[in-house]
Amino acid sequence: MKIGLGIIFCICSSLFFAQEKGLTLAEARLMHPDSVLHLNISKQKLTNLPSEIYQYRHLKTLDLSKNKLDHLSDSIAVFKELMKIDLGKNKFSIFPLPLVKLTQLEELILNRNAINELPNAISNCQKLERIDLWDTPVNIFNDGIYAIKTLKEIDLSGIEYTQEFQESLRSHFGNVKLILDPPCNCMK
Repeated sequence: MKIGLGIIFCICSSLFFAQEKGLTLAEARLMHPDSVLHLNISKQKLTNLPSEIYQYRHLKTLDLSKNKLDHLSDSIAVFKELMKIDLGKNKFSIFPLPLVKLTQLEELILNRNAINELPNAISNCQKLERIDLWDTPVNIFNDGIYAIKTLKEIDLSGIEYTQEFQESLRSHFGNVKLILDPPCNCMK
């Protein structure tokens, strides 16, 4: 009996600490869906989200990085409490619009994708504090991004911008910390 309780304690402890880095789907299956707060399904070669993830409605963080995703369905809106989503190193060529339904989002990671425009609708994410667009060739910033008053930092490193474009970004973003590489003589 003591050995059985010890094993259960070890499994529960392991799952508790795994929550911090994000549970895998296999680990999440062992828990009640309402208690899964952090899910990590990175590096799975996913082209679509597995339907079973939508049962974890109380997610705070979702790591979908290093997959082969090129779109998101509107179903992502079930994650009403989601504060951080990592979609880095996927196959997005346009901004995944269903993200704008995640109104509690504080951190958005879209680095190493082929997105070149941030849509006006991003203004729906009024709690956004940080956006990571490192090595994502965004060169069109619609007015919606400037309407987010909580924004503190945007990582635009790895993208070549001229001095004039960088100065324009700085003037539009005001007190937002912009992480930029040195300007180039590349774009007009």
